Amino acid sequence: MTEFILSLFSSSDKLRASSLYQLLTGKRTSSVLLFGFFNGLLFAHGCFPSLKQTVFDAQIQQMIDEKLLSWEGNELQLTEKGRLRGSSKSLTGLHYDKYGRTAQTSWRLLKFAVQVVSHLSANETTYLPAETGPFYSYQVKKWLKETKCSRTELITRLPSELSTIFSQMTEEHANFLANQFSGKKQTGLLAYQLTTLEDAVEQQLYQDQCIHGLLAIIEQHKDFLLYDLLSPLLSQNYNQSMLTTRALILAGDSVEEVMTKRALKKGTINDHLIEWAIFFDNFPFGRLIHSETRKVLASLDRPLLTLKYKDFDVQTVDYGEFRLAQIERFKGGSKYGVS
Repeated sequence: MTEFILSLFSSSDKLRASSLYQLLTGKRTSSVLLFGFFNGLLFAHGCFPSLKQTVFDAQIQQMIDEKLLSWEGNELQLTEKGRLRGSSKSLTGLHYDKYGRTAQTSWRLLKFAVQVVSHLSANETTYLPAETGPFYSYQVKKWLKETKCSRTELITRLPSELSTIFSQMTEEHANFLANQFSGKKQTGLLAYQLTTLEDAVEQQLYQDQCIHGLLAIIEQHKDFLLYDLLSPLLSQNYNQSMLTTRALILAGDSVEEVMTKRALKKGTINDHLIEWAIFFDNFPFGRLIHSETRKVLASLDRPLLTLKYKDFDVQTVDYGEFRLAQIERFKGGSKYGVS
C-alpha cells in the first residue's frame, strides 16, 4: 500500500491525513468529495472501504519514520525520498468514484452472461455455472427475456460487442480480462493466475484498473446488449437521493421547492448539488449561482480557488453557491464564478 499512497501525492501537494483516510474508505460527505475533486484524487474514493483507522495510521507513521512523508503543520507532504520511492505504475483508468461500489459485481455478472450465451450457442444446458447465487441467475434471465433480439442475433452480437470493447483497451488489459471468461470451449482462469504481481493490494488495484476501463467503454455504447445488462448496477454507484434532487431541479423546481417537496434541509440539498456538480457535466451553474453571489466573488482580490468559506468576514455568500462557483471555475468555467 506504501507505493499507492505515495502515488497520491505530488511534489507540491499537502494532504490532510484525516481527509485522505476518509477518501480511501469512501466517506461520502461533500467535504470529502471536494477534497478528492480539488486534489485530483476522486478516482481513489472508496478504494479501500474496509481499511481500519488504526491500520492507516500505522501505515502513515511507518512512511514518516522512513522519511517518505513529513508533517507540514497538520498536513502530510511528500519528501524527496518519497518522490523517488513512488510507484512508476500508471493509475490511469482507476475510477472508484464511478464504479467502486458495483465493479466486482458487474464483472461477475458479465462473466456469467458470457458463459450462459456461449453454452446457448451450442444448445448446452448442463454445465458448471460460474455463479450460483440467485441474484446473478435472476439478472441474466431478466436480461435474456427483455433482450429484443433472436437467439441467433444474441449469439452473434455478444462476441462482436466484446471484440469492440477489447479493441479499445490495451492488449495487456484486454487479455487479462478475456482470459477470465468461461464458455463451451474455455475454462476461465482466476485473476491471480494472470499476473506476476505478488502483493495483494497491487493485484487488486490492477484488476480494478482493468475492470473500470472496461465499464467506462461499455458506458459509451448505450446501444450494446452488455450496457442493458449492466446499466442497473452502474447507476447504483451514484447517491440515489442526489439523483432525485437532480431530477427535480432539471424538471424546473427551485432549490426551495425541492426542500419543501422532499422535506430536506438546505445543507442536505447543498450536498446534493455539490455532488451533482462534481460528477456530471450538465450542471446548470448559471441558474443555481445567483448574480449577487457572482458580484461578491468578483469583488474579491484573491483567486476563487484559493479561498475558504471562513475567509469571508461577513457570511454574505451562501456556502453551497460558493462551492458551486469553485467547482465551476475548477472545471474551466467562468472566471471567479462570474459570467
